[in-house]
Formats: sequence, structure tokens, C-alpha cells
Amino acid sequence: MPESFNESGPGPDSQPPCLLIPAAGGNLAGQLIGRLQRGGFPVSSDQAEWLQAPRRAVWLLPNLPDQLPPLPGCELIIDSRPLPPALAIALASDAAKLGMRYLDLAVQDSPFAALHGYAMAVGGSHAVASFARPWLDCLAPIRGGWWHCGEAGAASFVTSLLGQWQGSLAQALQISSAWLSNPASVMAGITALHGRHQVLLNTLATMAAQYLASTEGEVFSGEVYPSQLLAGLPSFDAPATDSPARRLARFLVWLGNQGMTRPA
Repeated sequence: MPESFNESGPGPDSQPPCLLIPAAGGNLAGQLIGRLQRGGFPVSSDQAEWLQAPRRAVWLLPNLPDQLPPLPGCELIIDSRPLPPALAIALASDAAKLGMRYLDLAVQDSPFAALHGYAMAVGGSHAVASFARPWLDCLAPIRGGWWHCGEAGAASFVTSLLGQWQGSLAQALQISSAWLSNPASVMAGITALHGRHQVLLNTLATMAAQYLASTEGEVFSGEVYPSQLLAGLPSFDAPATDSPARRLARFLVWLGNQGMTRPA
């Protein structure tokens, strides 16, 4: 990151930072925009206005290519798209070369989030996350109420895990509904649920192993708060420099290797 950057946040003479909320986000993107506007951040999708924007402006771009173009006047990108972790890591590297900061963001929507704030995981360096704090605090339920889960790509990893879990939950609900309507198929339903659960564990373990491989040697620049509940698990015998996302990945790999006993 260029030394001229003020990592404490935008100063009086700084160019307006840029926030990416892609149009592909649908209703969620609109809700994020609304919360930022209520927090006092002006929003624009007109690139021609970049250099004329007021200080602390938040830029809305309709989309972003996989390779970052030069974005005049843009110091910060917070990317809320569901991306492969490796792509988010590459985008962060490209952004740094172009003199910009980059964070990937995992957002968990809920019916009350637009009013009360979003559960969020943030991926990026400690310096960049600190710079982005005003925007992240505005989107979160309370100041500091967001999870810095790792370096660039970490939040994208969390997003991918959530997607897999939600998809598996929907399938489990379908299986349960089928056997509740036909009590004679209860055992078949239990067997199907067991199989679905095992597939989910294996899938999450594979995703976690890929993430660990892609971030091998990464040194987390933020703070880690060890979990006393999980401290005894072999998967958490990790280097002190491991990020929360990498520790979670180690746990999922360990869990996937435990196997399950099929019901009698």
C-alpha cells in the first residue's frame, strides 16, 4: 500500500473513496445503499461525478470486471459480490498495484437487517479494514459489530460456506416435508437426511482444504480471539498468525475427516 495513504480514514483533502455494491446484488444492494444513505453517506452511480463528489462519498458501481481497471479518485472498494476466494485475493493484489484499497465482504441478510444492521464478515488487511471502518460501522448493527475474519478472500470463503449450508438446509426441509406427509417413509427420510448431511460435511471439508491451500503462508494482520469452546480440538492447534477464517477451515477439514456412523 502506498505510504501516502492515510490508514486512519479519509482526511479533509483526500479523494472520495469508492464503495462497490454491484447491481447484481438485487434487493440486498438496494438495502445496503439505503442504510448508507441514512447514515449520511451520499451515493452515486455516475462515474463522471467522481472528482466532483463531496468528501466521504460512497460510490455505487453497477459491476466490476474480474480484472480491476484504473478508477480515478477511488481509494477504497468494498466488494459484496459472491466471489471465489482466489479471485478476491487477485483483485486485492490488483487494487494495491493501482493505488486502491480492497475488501471483500460477506453479508448475511435478514428481514430486520435494513433497519438494525447486517451481520458481516470482512476480508482484507488490518490497515484497510481500519480505513473502511466508517462504512462498515454504518452497515453493522453497532460500531465495530462486524467480523474481521482474515486477509483478502476470507469473507468470500465465508460467503461460499454460507451458500452451501443454506442450499443443504433447503434440501433437508424438502426431505423432512416428504416424510411428514407419509409416516411410512420415516426411515427412508432419516437415511436420506443422513446422506445429505454427509455430503454437506464432505463438500465443506473440500472447500476448506482448497482455501487453506490457496492461503498457505498467509500472516493475519488483525486480532484473533481464541474460542475456549473449540480450543481443545486438534484442528485449532494452529499457528498464532492464522486468521479466524483459516482456523474455521482447519476445523471443517477435521470435521469432514471424522466420518459418521450410519443409523441402524
